[in-house]
Amino acid sequence: MERFVGAALALSLWASAAAAGPLHVCSLNAWTTDPDPAGLNVRTGPGTQYPIIAVLPPVQRYGRQMTLGTEVSITGAKDGWMRIEAAWFDDYGMGGDDHAPVQQLFSGEGWVSGRLVSLLLNRDRLFAEPSRAAPVVALFDEIGMGPDAVEVTRLRDCLGDFVKIEGNYAGQKVAGWADWTCANQVTTCP
Repeated sequence: MERFVGAALALSLWASAAAAGPLHVCSLNAWTTDPDPAGLNVRTGPGTQYPIIAVLPPVQRYGRQMTLGTEVSITGAKDGWMRIEAAWFDDYGMGGDDHAPVQQLFSGEGWVSGRLVSLLLNRDRLFAEPSRAAPVVALFDEIGMGPDAVEVTRLRDCLGDFVKIEGNYAGQKVAGWADWTCANQVTTCP
């Protein structure tokens, strides 16, 4: 009986993993936004059911307005989770006169929730699909504010150089696929 239950459980887990979405491969950088003082969990797979293999530090506050998160290199996405291969912290000189050396915090394969990472947009539009030929679903220069005015609140997916985001722009919710992103938390990228 125990073997039957064990086999049924294994089959159920396999079936649920097979039913999940595909792994999409990409290459982009972002930063963490988790304010939890306990830090952001890095897991062995895309979901909370996977073991924690590392914990990244919480967002660091500098003064009243400036916050910096841990930067991550994203190599894939699955079911709203981002696969990372590295994480590091750069204080961009905010910690004082001397620019502290970049701290390598994680190296290897791990997964973080897409709702706890962000980045900047450098293009003035979002697309319906991960292609520049796809229909435009949001345009950001219509009211005199550029793409860096988009508050990216969640990364949903990625594919190649594209990332599917959710965010806010001029009081409106926006969602779509972006390319030309920036992971510099202090200034815009060229």
